Amino acid sequence: MHHNALAPASSPKEVQKEHFAHELGRTLDQAVRSSEFEHWVLVAPPHFVGLIESELSPALKKSLLTTVGKDLNHLDQRALEETLRESVRVPLDQQDGA
Repeated sequence: MHHNALAPASSPKEVQKEHFAHELGRTLDQAVRSSEFEHWVLVAPPHFVGLIESELSPALKKSLLTTVGKDLNHLDQRALEETLRESVRVPLDQQDGA
């Protein structure tokens, strides 16, 4: 059996993820440049973290507080809040009067 030399290197699903990462990076970059937020936290499954990190502008990298490379989609709201509270420590000088 011969492999097709013209077959795409990435699956359609992977191409879709890459496109989403690119669009997300572009949208976040526009938002940070418009001062819609000062700091942010990236929470995504490890594979997607790699995709999105490759799309971050210098301004987004500078404003990124931390990255949580975990798939948290299966958690209910309470467990999600608890996990993020344990994973994300916002420095006091960067808290919004909390």
